[in-house]
Amino acid sequence: MPAPRKHLAALDGLRFVAAFCVLIAHGYGYVVTQGSAALQGPVALMLESLAVPGMTLFFVLSGFVIHLNYSGTATKDWAGTFEFFIARFSRLYPLFLAVFAFDFWRMLSVENYFGGRPMLNFDLFGPLPVYLSFTQTWLPIAHDGHLLFTHYGWLTSAAQATGAMWSLSLEFLFYLIYPWMGVLVSRLRGARLVGAAVIVSLISIVYYMWCSRHTATLFDFGVRLLGAEEPAREFQAWAGFYSPLGRMAEFLLGAFAAQQYLLSPKGSSILARWPATSTTVVAAAFAGLFVALVLMHSPLGLFIGLCTASLVALLMLLAVRHSTWISRALSGAVIVSLGESSYSLYLLHWYTLTQWVGPYATPLSFVGRIVVFLVGIAATLAIARLVYVFYERPSLRWLRRNFKPLRLHLVLGVAFIVSTAFSLAASMQVHSVWYFCQSASAVDCSALGIARAPGGR
Repeated sequence: MPAPRKHLAALDGLRFVAAFCVLIAHGYGYVVTQGSAALQGPVALMLESLAVPGMTLFFVLSGFVIHLNYSGTATKDWAGTFEFFIARFSRLYPLFLAVFAFDFWRMLSVENYFGGRPMLNFDLFGPLPVYLSFTQTWLPIAHDGHLLFTHYGWLTSAAQATGAMWSLSLEFLFYLIYPWMGVLVSRLRGARLVGAAVIVSLISIVYYMWCSRHTATLFDFGVRLLGAEEPAREFQAWAGFYSPLGRMAEFLLGAFAAQQYLLSPKGSSILARWPATSTTVVAAAFAGLFVALVLMHSPLGLFIGLCTASLVALLMLLAVRHSTWISRALSGAVIVSLGESSYSLYLLHWYTLTQWVGPYATPLSFVGRIVVFLVGIAATLAIARLVYVFYERPSLRWLRRNFKPLRLHLVLGVAFIVSTAFSLAASMQVHSVWYFCQSASAVDCSALGIARAPGGR
């Protein structure tokens, strides 16, 4: 279990800021612009780009919180590591499973599995094990013409909440690495800690600058690696935004900031002499860089959150160390309660804004869409809080309390093996039918949604 320590309310506030950035970025596009060129402008561009720094804040915050809470337990022995994985599984899996099951049920309905004659033009089952095991984003593996982490989004726009699950895959990868990585971070002190942070920051900046300036190279490599243009374009996006190669730097920088806080909670550097000024300057520097690069349409605009993760980590450290106007704003009761429900907010906003609010806004004027957008934001916040209170938090507590007595690790392991075997068998059946339909010219497979490819025999 995490070591007991003073609750840092500002961290909950930062959770909300991260989720709210993603909510605004996606929601403005879903509800207000909806792809309309007439509604695009500098403000829309900035609002729809907020997801980039929002996700950076998520990953830096994750590294900070994990190292702050578990550096003294998860890295000590196997018992502590096992408790760590129970805690993280209990945090992520219940809500993920509920949302993914709902999305998968909708996809089964789209493919007519409940109507007695399922369509076999799309493989629902092949990628299922990697989603259930949170491994779909680790590597750029193509499946039926698309990378695994984008697969389900190509079936129907009504089941796009799975799109947000790419980040859960990376979170789980970081959790697997942390018990060993945390040992190394805990040994860093003083100049070595600062040096490690500088090196990781520079590597991150160089990596993303290279990706932003060599998109054609990435595309060509993707074609050679994956054999087609569509997965090559997805490979470009994976390398520049979704890849664990870059996101690991954000997680590490968060852990470095937490290590510095554990070593010196009050701080004794030159920044600690003027905490309010230092915090404001760091926040303004990050915001200024973001606005400038986005409005200048710089190739780095899409990577600004990633390239400035060190500023985010420093801001986080200052916010929890010192009582400033920023830390007090982040520690307010309302924003802390919303921060607690940030995970629900992150996974549910697709439904509230796209499926429910978006259609109402389509026929309205710009002002009407803005009003509907604001109402949708308020409704999303309320629903996320209710889901957290009545489902997410009780599920977490139940799992933490009963995981070892019920030996759920064994139950879950068997369930995963069985579901994987079934998924592979179902996937092989779908592909067998598809290949048969492509090769048998006398057979009409249109009832299965399968059309013969040009040049088929």
